Amino acid sequence: MGFLLPAAVAFLISVALTPVARALALRAGAVASPRQDRWHREPTPLLGGIAVYVAFVTSLALFLPRGQAFWAIVAGSSWLFLVGLADDLISLRPPIKLIGQIIGASLLVSWGISIEVIDWPPLRVLLTLLWLLVITNAFNLIDNMDGLCAGVALISSAFLGVSLALHGMADLSRVAWGMAGAAAGFLVFNFRPARIFLGDSGSMTLGFGLAALTLVGSWKEVSNLGAMIMVPVLLLGVPIFDTALVTAARTFQGRPISQGGKDHSSHRLVALGLSETGAVLVLYGVAVALGLLALAAEFLQLLWIVFLTPLLAARALEGKGVLINTVFLYKQQLVEVIVDCVLIAAAYLGAYLLRFEQGIHREDLELFRDSLPLVLVLKLMSFHLCGLYQGMWRHVGLPDLVAIVKAVALGSTGSVAALVLLRRFEGYSRAVFVIDAILLLLLVAGSRVLLRVLHEYVFQTAREGRRVMIVGAGDAGELLLLEIRKNRRLGWVPVCFIDDDPRKQGRRIQGVPVLGGRTEIPRVTSELGIEEIVVAIPSATRAQLEAIARCCAQAGVRHREMNGILGGERP
Repeated sequence: MGFLLPAAVAFLISVALTPVARALALRAGAVASPRQDRWHREPTPLLGGIAVYVAFVTSLALFLPRGQAFWAIVAGSSWLFLVGLADDLISLRPPIKLIGQIIGASLLVSWGISIEVIDWPPLRVLLTLLWLLVITNAFNLIDNMDGLCAGVALISSAFLGVSLALHGMADLSRVAWGMAGAAAGFLVFNFRPARIFLGDSGSMTLGFGLAALTLVGSWKEVSNLGAMIMVPVLLLGVPIFDTALVTAARTFQGRPISQGGKDHSSHRLVALGLSETGAVLVLYGVAVALGLLALAAEFLQLLWIVFLTPLLAARALEGKGVLINTVFLYKQQLVEVIVDCVLIAAAYLGAYLLRFEQGIHREDLELFRDSLPLVLVLKLMSFHLCGLYQGMWRHVGLPDLVAIVKAVALGSTGSVAALVLLRRFEGYSRAVFVIDAILLLLLVAGSRVLLRVLHEYVFQTAREGRRVMIVGAGDAGELLLLEIRKNRRLGWVPVCFIDDDPRKQGRRIQGVPVLGGRTEIPRVTSELGIEEIVVAIPSATRAQLEAIARCCAQAGVRHREMNGILGGERP
């Protein structure tokens, strides 16, 4: 229970100083004004990082012995706080801000803090600097919605504190809990509706502090290479994922990564129908789930990193390889085969780990090694025969899932039959192949479904364009919604449905709400800023269309019938 005191002290200091920081921000004019690329709607004071920094450094001074780790974290965090404070007050240019972050990271490295598992010093220093910069900026970027950055930092710090304590590093655990207390005290004033923002002085201090603690503690203490890589990534998974998402989206759109916008994971959740508070709470839940998974990976030696890597690679590589496109005619199929190779190997290895949970004996490991090439070839052949490489992952549907079931069943049966014929199945566990089939089915189907979800509901949702109302919440309306989301050339953003059927009103279709009948068109148009209306009711009579047209005219917004997408526009 030694973590309670530093957490309580930091919490009380943060609670006491946050109103003072708010008053200083108002006096200094450090106020974030509403902008088109920002989420908040009211002018809000910055400089909340002052309270967080003082509370955090105080917990360091009170509860960490004066040693190398103490001075390294104090020096780096203090420098990042000053850089962030300068940015809050005078808006540093991105290159200057980055140089300041590099200096702070270099201070930590100069005190001997680095990724110690890498033997070659130049690479060790480079990766350490990269890790510190990425995590610092990840927390800086995720500070985009009331309570999000501070809440995620609180959760990550708490789980990191637990991890460090379980490894016997009580001093560093108390520091992590001190950071959690500082974030919790500020969160009292920052949760929606926020009365003060962290500012860069707070978000960069929290990000740098957490990145430094993972370096000082968990990476060199875990028991296997997979957990060594995975644990810090999972503990800080929400900001890392959000940064990767924003970086990918803005790179594809040709925008600077440092440019603000409403394309973060939290904004996309709101676009899917959640409230702002709901989106923040969902991300809190994700942070908790990732923290639990990190602890499981660290102490139960789970190898989930093997399973997650192919899914990320599939999204990163699909349709982006110019060199592959030049050399190979079917680059997409090539990527899919490579990903499936990894999934097949991962499922087979996972089956052995689950079957022999007390540890794989040398004989079983040799059986795994000898049979893996045969299993890979036979399962890839079954995937090809069942047509898995003829479709597109991002358009996967029920027929594709049925084909996956057939392919997995054929591949697993063929593998067992081949081992019976070639080696009489001597020494092999039948349970391994049952578990392998289940895992492979989940991984292959999950990879396809996940890519479709990412494509349709994450990468395609938060974008700029004309705000569109769809009249008609039936099959035609749903097809139109899918077309709008897939076809960026239309330049439309679906906002809501209108339908006269009372059974559909108040419901959602693909995350888009049905807000009422045709008589509500003028009111909804005004409230939601609708710029265009599309009628998607193929069975509508001429009288019904004319009634809808009158409502649209009353709203003062032009409308189209569904075939108007192809040019048939009504005034």
